[in-house]
Amino acid sequence: MADSNHDITLLYLSPDDIGKTESRKMIPAGSRLILGFISPDIDPDMIAAQLKQICSGIPLILTSTAGELCNRDGEKLLPLYHPARENRQTIVLQCFSPEIVSAVDIHTIDLQQPELEPEKKVELISKEFERFAPAFPLDCRNCVAYTLIDGLSNTENFFMEAVYNSGKLPCLIIGGSSGGKMDFRDTWLYNGNQVVRNKAVMVLIRFTDAIRFGVFKSQNFELTSWSFTVAQADPAGRYIKTIIRKDTGEITDAISELCGHFNCREEDLEKNLQHFSFAIVINGDIYVRSISAIDFKKREIHFYCDISFGDELILVRHTDFISSIKKDYDSFKQGKNGTALGGLFNDCILRRLINQDKLADVKIFDDIPIAGFSTFGELLGVNINQTLTALMFYRVSEGVTFYDEYVNNYIQKYAAFKEFFLRRTISQMRQIMNIKDRAWENSRKNIEQLSQFISESSRKATENENLLQEIDGNFSELTKNIETSSREGTEIGRELEKLGNNAQTIEKILHDIVEVAEQTNLLGFNASIEAARAGSAGRGFAVIAHEVKKLADQTNTSVRESRESVSSLINSMEHLQQQLKTIIVAQGNSRKTEQSLNKNITTLADNSQIIEKRIIDNADKIKTVTENLNKMLSTVRAL
Repeated sequence: MADSNHDITLLYLSPDDIGKTESRKMIPAGSRLILGFISPDIDPDMIAAQLKQICSGIPLILTSTAGELCNRDGEKLLPLYHPARENRQTIVLQCFSPEIVSAVDIHTIDLQQPELEPEKKVELISKEFERFAPAFPLDCRNCVAYTLIDGLSNTENFFMEAVYNSGKLPCLIIGGSSGGKMDFRDTWLYNGNQVVRNKAVMVLIRFTDAIRFGVFKSQNFELTSWSFTVAQADPAGRYIKTIIRKDTGEITDAISELCGHFNCREEDLEKNLQHFSFAIVINGDIYVRSISAIDFKKREIHFYCDISFGDELILVRHTDFISSIKKDYDSFKQGKNGTALGGLFNDCILRRLINQDKLADVKIFDDIPIAGFSTFGELLGVNINQTLTALMFYRVSEGVTFYDEYVNNYIQKYAAFKEFFLRRTISQMRQIMNIKDRAWENSRKNIEQLSQFISESSRKATENENLLQEIDGNFSELTKNIETSSREGTEIGRELEKLGNNAQTIEKILHDIVEVAEQTNLLGFNASIEAARAGSAGRGFAVIAHEVKKLADQTNTSVRESRESVSSLINSMEHLQQQLKTIIVAQGNSRKTEQSLNKNITTLADNSQIIEKRIIDNADKIKTVTENLNKMLSTVRAL
C-alpha cells in the first residue's frame, strides 16, 4: 500500500506486489528519487530489475537490510519497526517528489580489496575521490550526501577518512551500512544500474528552496568517568589487545583492565558489560563503539567499528530506550519552525536487538511518514554503532527562521570530523613519544642501577682477585709447611730408627753387665771360699783373680759402649726434640694459613653470593627493560 502527502510517498510491498498493475500505479509519476530497503531473503538482481522497470527512469537506490522501518500502509498506521524474522518478503520504498528534491547525482566508490592495510586502503579510496566531479555545486545548507556502504566491508571509517582527505564533499554525510541476515554472509547495494558489493553508493541530493532538513540523532547511553587509550589494535580486524593506563601510562592487557574495573572474573565479564558499551567523543558529541565479541584465548576485544591505536574509549552506560528517544526528539524539535514532511531513518541492528521488547512502544513519530532500515553500522560524519541517525524534512515558508544545531553548525562539525582523523594521528604520535619517553626513562633508571651494579661488581671482582691471589699464597705456604712437616717427619723416622737401634745396643750391653755382675759375684763368692782354704788355695785364688780381671775388663768395655750408646741416644733425643719443635711451628703456621685460607674463601663465597644476587636482581631489571621495549615496538606496530 502507499501513503502520500504529495511530498514523500511510502510503499510497503512484497515481491508479489511488484507485478500488479495497481502497485505500479502507486509510484508517483515524476518522483525525483526513490530509496528502497529490501529484506535479505529477496533475490537482489531479480528485485532490482523489476523495480527499475516500474520506476521508469527515476533514480533508484536499493540496499539490503537487517530489518525494515516503515510506519505507514495507506491510511493505516504501522509500527515503525517491522519484525526482522527469517524468510520475510518485505520491500519498503520511499519516493521523494520534485517539491522536495531538485537534483540527484549518484556515485559508486570502490572500497578496495579487504586484505589491504588500512593506510593503503585510505590512500586508494582518496584517489577515487580525486576523480570525483559532482554534477552540481555542493552547499551544506541545501545538499546532503546520503551514503550507503557495503555492510560487510568493514570500511566505514577508512571511507570517511578518505572523504576528508579529498576535501571534495563540503556537505553533510549521513547514511548507513547495508544490513543482512545474522549469518553475516551477504550484503548488497544497487546503484541504479547494477547490484554491487564491496562498494559505497553516494547519493548527492540537492533540496528545493522551500525545504530545510535537520539531523536527528538518538542513542540511549550516558558517559561514565572511566576511559582508556587504545594501545595495540587492528583497525581492519576491528579488535584491540592492550590499552594504555591513564594513571601510570603502562601498556596492559585490555581484558584484564576491564575485569579490574568491574572487579569481576573473566567468565563474568560479558555479563557485567551487558548494560555498557564504549564511545569516542568528537566536539562534545558521543559516537558509540560497540563490542561484538571477546576472545579470551587470543586476548582480543572485538568491536563493530574500527578501533585504532591512540583512540580514547570512554565507558558508556545504557539508559532507557523510549525515554531517550523522546528526550532527544523533544530537544531536536526546538527551532524547527516549519511543517514536518517525514524522515529517513538509519538504525543500528544491535540497538534493535538489544531493545526489541520496547520497539512496539516507539510511537513518537506517528504524525509523519518515516521509512528506513536497520543497518550494520551508521554514518554521521564518522562510523557509529547503536545509534539512530535520521534526516528529517521540513517545508519552511520564506522569511521563517529554521534552526538545526547540526546543519547550522556544520562547518564546525565538518572541521571536527576532519580534525578527528588528524587528532588520531597526532595522538598516535604523542602516545608513541610518551611510550618512548617512559621506556627511555625506565631504561635510564635501570641503566643507572646496572651501572652501579657493574661498578660494585667490578670492585667485588677486584677484591675477589686479591683474595684469590692471597688464597694462592696461602696454599703455597700451606704446601711449604706440609712439605717441611713431611721432610721433618721423615728425618724423625730415621732418628727414631737410630734411637731404636741404640736402645737395643744399650739393652744388650746392660744384659752383658748384668751377666758380668752375676759372674763377678759368683767369682767373689768362690774367692771367699778359696781364701778360707789358705795355703793350698793360693793357686786357685790366682785363677779366680785372673777371671775377675777379665770380667772387670769386660765390664769396662760394656760400660764404655753403654756410655757411647747413651750419648748417641741423648743426641738423637735432642735432635728429635728440635725436629718436633720445627713440626709444631710448621703445624702452627699451617693452622694460621688454614684459618686465613678459610676466612678468604668465606669472604670470596660471600662476595660471590652478593654478585649473584645482584645479577639476579638486575636480570629482572634487564627483563623489564626488554619487556618495555617490546611493548613499545608492539604499540608502534599497532599503527
